[in-house]
Amino acid sequence: MYNFPLVSIGLTTYNRPTHLKNALFKLSNQTYKNIEIIVADDNPLNEDNFLIYKNNFSTDSRINYHKKTVNEGMNLNFIYALSKARGKFFMWAADDDDWAENYIEECVQILEANDDVLMACTKAYLMNNKYEIFNIHNADINTSKLPLKEKQKKILKNIPPYNTGFYGLYRTAFLKTCYFPNSLSNDRILVLETATKGEIVQSDKVLFYYCSEGDSVNINKYLMATKAPMNSFLKAIPALNMIFLHLKGVLFHWDHVSLYGKLITVKSLIRSWKSENRFNIIYQQICKLFLTKVLWKK
Repeated sequence: MYNFPLVSIGLTTYNRPTHLKNALFKLSNQTYKNIEIIVADDNPLNEDNFLIYKNNFSTDSRINYHKKTVNEGMNLNFIYALSKARGKFFMWAADDDDWAENYIEECVQILEANDDVLMACTKAYLMNNKYEIFNIHNADINTSKLPLKEKQKKILKNIPPYNTGFYGLYRTAFLKTCYFPNSLSNDRILVLETATKGEIVQSDKVLFYYCSEGDSVNINKYLMATKAPMNSFLKAIPALNMIFLHLKGVLFHWDHVSLYGKLITVKSLIRSWKSENRFNIIYQQICKLFLTKVLWKK
């Protein structure tokens, strides 16, 4: 029997008070009680989220509400929530998702049973923002006892288009060493790093409810709006910026991974980007840049 280590939950929110109320209710009523909930509110201009916390959850000492003074964007809000974590284990929680009451308990049991496991998760239901389930996400991301090539092939094949495993439970000490660029698909590169450096175990139980409507975002629009550091050239070609940041992370920031492992990862990523037409998107953006910046001026 394990000793019920502290689990930190980074609940990120922006402007969905009704969803935030449901998320706080479901997380605070988990069967696993030794938790801290870090609410990272990235909307400095609206008090609706704070009022949900104040009027309904302020008496729960496990919930810590953080009102950001500047809107930094989704990715930096995720990093902010992680920076506040004190627990042995950590999970991100989106305010529009949902969880069975024993989700955290199931994941903790997996992590406590095997020190080689860096992240534990469960299968997931897919739902809309009205909490109506329309499918089960059966993608298998178990990596136990697989060689490196097979791990990466499995992860890159099975996590798109819904990376529900990203919202699993991680070892906090490991997670704080990971590369998490402020770019699109950073969730994918994080899960890939997790599988490269250790094991991912996915329970066959369906205990997570993933709101897929949050994924319906135009890739180019998202990349242009991100506050990721870019020079002027990469800012004009955002899809290329994403690839640049991912390759930079794998080659220069993945500590304790051999050169062979890094090269295998780059090969896997290139194959994945090719199948998703990312290079075609880059070509289109270069053409657009040429037309608007060169021919238009003439």
